[in-house]
Amino acid sequence: MAIEDLILFKLEMNDTLNTKIIGQATNYCMDYSCILPNFRRKYSKFENNTFPININIRKCDESLYKFQFRDDNQFESCYIPHCQPSCNKGICISDNLCDCSNTYLTGKNCNEYLKLERNYTLDMSIKIISFLLVLISMISIVTLYIYKNNYIIKGAVIRLRDKNFGICISMNITRNLVKYFLFS
Repeated sequence: MAIEDLILFKLEMNDTLNTKIIGQATNYCMDYSCILPNFRRKYSKFENNTFPININIRKCDESLYKFQFRDDNQFESCYIPHCQPSCNKGICISDNLCDCSNTYLTGKNCNEYLKLERNYTLDMSIKIISFLLVLISMISIVTLYIYKNNYIIKGAVIRLRDKNFGICISMNITRNLVKYFLFS
């Protein structure tokens, strides 16, 4: 290694009122490799702003890190994907990008439930049955109001001429069920 192979650089700004460098601004390149600091900011354009350097970025262990263009289309980077907020039960596949395919959730951060589809046949049948039950109840109420002076309704008794064993059992069960539901 010769001293000619060492390149030192420092990031400086002439306009200190409008710009500020945060982080490490001085670094070097040695043995055909450079460690570039993280000095990403918004800068004003200036003329003759390029200096050609051949840079070879080695591939990284892709089972742990992502190796792809991250900040711009000039440098590929090795990085661990970070998602903020977290991906809940999904997998963070890139910065702020979640894979929700193996979960029952969806959305950018795997935090939304899948929208269920309505079963219109079941909905319609429930509406029809409900309408019929309401209609039967209203007809029963109107009929009871019209025949309120009838002796059967006033006495609340149904007299049967021919009582057999089956009718007696069903009446007894019905009477007991009504008492159970009314007084429990």
